[in-house]
Amino acid sequence: MLDVRSAMDFSTRLMEALENARAPKGEGLVSDQRGPVPQEVAEAFRALMEAPEGAAAASALNGPQASAPTQSVQSTEEAAHLSSSEEPPAVDGIGNSSQTIDAPLPTPEELLQTQFAVNMHVFESTMTTNTRDKFLSDFEQLLKANG
Repeated sequence: MLDVRSAMDFSTRLMEALENARAPKGEGLVSDQRGPVPQEVAEAFRALMEAPEGAAAASALNGPQASAPTQSVQSTEEAAHLSSSEEPPAVDGIGNSSQTIDAPLPTPEELLQTQFAVNMHVFESTMTTNTRDKFLSDFEQLLKANG
């Protein structure tokens, strides 16, 4: 009985996913409501907007975890260092900041298609695992019964 319910749940989810796939792309993605913004994120954004351009780039490297007074002092010192040297210092593993990535970003449609494909693979693997487990348990019961 439990296997029938789980199979029905999976088939219901599959039907809902197929119906959602038929919906126009991007439907329901826009919301009129905004979630609350964490205070530290708001402070980091304000600090970036109020800082000079060179200092904003340097403070972005520090991240929002630094406190505001320490961050502004460090970013001012780094901005002065960056403006005095001809080439920015290389950071291990990151490379030169003047390099650009020419790869295009995926469209929302491509992201939704990829997400759907991944979810279908998860569904298939779950169903295969459930079927295998059910077969093994039935086979073990049959072997025990026949001795």
